[in-house]
Amino acid sequence: NKALSDQQRMDLTLYLGKKWGFSDTLDSDNDGMSDQREISLGSSPVNASETAVEPAFNLADISNLSVWFDATNIDGNNNVSLSNGDAISVWKDISGNDYHSIQNTTSKQPSYDADGLSSMPTVVIGAQDILIANNVRLSSIVTVFVVAEINSAGYLLEHGNNTSNYDGFYLSSSSQP
Repeated sequence: NKALSDQQRMDLTLYLGKKWGFSDTLDSDNDGMSDQREISLGSSPVNASETAVEPAFNLADISNLSVWFDATNIDGNNNVSLSNGDAISVWKDISGNDYHSIQNTTSKQPSYDADGLSSMPTVVIGAQDILIANNVRLSSIVTVFVVAEINSAGYLLEHGNNTSNYDGFYLSSSSQP
């Protein structure tokens, strides 16, 4: 009987993870990246010194992108102009199409939480808060991705086309403006 070496332990962990189908959550070499992700990026899941590099994400790679709101970049400058708790009057559209989401009424402005959802920057939309992105031009088929934590019933995102100057998107926790 003897203790396994670090390499033997990593090899055995990888083998068992593959065999029992949990390599998507297993990190055999303790480098902070799952074995499955390392394999998909062409890196060794049992060699911590071999670093897998995540491919860079570029908005320009998304064809027909209409609008993009990102809580890590509310001001279009990686939130350098914001402090925790600040009211948000403009949430910049970083798609390049300038469909900024705006709220000029102070009492209806959401707030910035620098350390909100999963310790990431977050836009907190209260019961009376609403941001409106007017005149957003969309095709007849759209795909929308939203990362949110919903704490109460109400609207999160809706699209409208009416005569009240609200032709666009509404980000709200209560109802249409």
